[in-house]
Amino acid sequence: MKNQKTKFGQKVQYTFKGVCILALSFSLNNAMHSQNEKTKFGISATTSMSGQGFGAMYTPSLFYKLNDCKIELGLNIQKRKFNISGMQINFEYTLFDESKEYNNSCAGDLELFVYSTIKYNCNAYLSKSQINSEKMIVTDSKIPFDDLKFTALEAYIGFGLNVKLTERLKCCNSIGFGGWKTLKGERYLFRDYNGVSIMLTTGLALNF
Repeated sequence: MKNQKTKFGQKVQYTFKGVCILALSFSLNNAMHSQNEKTKFGISATTSMSGQGFGAMYTPSLFYKLNDCKIELGLNIQKRKFNISGMQINFEYTLFDESKEYNNSCAGDLELFVYSTIKYNCNAYLSKSQINSEKMIVTDSKIPFDDLKFTALEAYIGFGLNVKLTERLKCCNSIGFGGWKTLKGERYLFRDYNGVSIMLTTGLALNF
């Protein structure tokens, strides 16, 4: 069992490294092929929902963008108790925006992008709705659902749309497809220990 956990932990590390290397590769490629480099730093605040049973997550983040590539690092804060449960890394690639030649005037304030996200939660509570579901299914259970904590890894790929509100402020909306794997926590629950899910995200991003 320990060997399996060690191997899985190594895979998680390799995955994180792979995302970082991929982001760096795209950034370097853009830098070499673009005459006018566009470098931006900024902050964002998003809310996301998926099927892992932890409820809504608030994520304040810092990001770095070079041309069409953006890499972002943020904290995961659960809506329940405003608990800091972990962190996430996000890589985004813009397919079109106002700078593209084929973009017409009707889409001048829109940006279509694809992205990948890895979330690592090491201190997550069950959401209130998940707790209610557990208590309804097993009414005589002595498990302290309110106090249970979990460690889990999530990964998603998807696409989204940024809507330009001002010169520096954008509204971000996306949908991702992927799933989660629980690494530590109570197993004997109605909640799936591992599963597939979609993730819905909305929020704001501010360029400096």
